Amino acid sequence: RADEVALAALDDPAGNDLGEVVAVEHNPAQDLLVIRTPDGDRLVPFVAELVPEVDPDAGRVVINPIPGLLSEVSDAD
Repeated sequence: RADEVALAALDDPAGNDLGEVVAVEHNPAQDLLVIRTPDGDRLVPFVAELVPEVDPDAGRVVINPIPGLLSEVSDAD
């Protein structure tokens, strides 16, 4: 089941706009944030290493975008 939300998703530490958190999926292993990016929706595990800051009052979430998390990784990488 997914709960709908609307929070901006920001890169850390640069503050670049990565997209928007549009839902939270509650799975048996862990919750997942559904991030809507220009390249489509991505699932981000809701763990402190990847999501170090959630500020609902400011309407933002900080995401550490490791390679392949929010975009495709090329074969050259």
